[in-house]
Amino acid sequence: MLNFYKEKILGGVGSGLIAFALIPGIGYIFFIIGVIMFIISIHNISKLLNEGEIYSNIIKSFLIGILGTVISLFLGLYTFASVFSGHWNFGANIFLSLIIFYSFTIASAVFFRKSLVSIASFTDNELFKTAGDVMFWSAILTILALGFIGMFISWILLSIAFFTMSNYIEIRKNEKPVFDSDYYKIY
Repeated sequence: MLNFYKEKILGGVGSGLIAFALIPGIGYIFFIIGVIMFIISIHNISKLLNEGEIYSNIIKSFLIGILGTVISLFLGLYTFASVFSGHWNFGANIFLSLIIFYSFTIASAVFFRKSLVSIASFTDNELFKTAGDVMFWSAILTILALGFIGMFISWILLSIAFFTMSNYIEIRKNEKPVFDSDYYKIY
């Protein structure tokens, strides 16, 4: 049996802080502290379960999200600066910036969901899978701006998933699944 008490506290508090990053003024501090706590928690869970892909997928998710945001912000600032220099590709550049942000957000959510589905399969806590699904569908709905509300809900669900996770988890050893998907593992 593995003890997950520290990881569940770190993950739960970290996810909650990320969810409340929208608070004006101090939200970015909540976000940074929350991300650090969340990533440490996922890293420790990944090590305890001996499943490197859980941590790897979370890191890919965050890196893809950051890269997409930086590229789209850079293109947006370039567009804003080009208006003052007389170049008028304003609409096309803004549209391209939004498409880049949208596609990177979906790619980030795919890796995030993969990691949470893996955690759900080990912990038998389906709330992790639900949080991953909500994050994925919210990423798709960001085109309508409704997705940002769904992402907030996903972080809240993830925080609840961590806090309701069992302190001790028994790991089955030397069992390889015969059939493996995102939803079911048949041994």
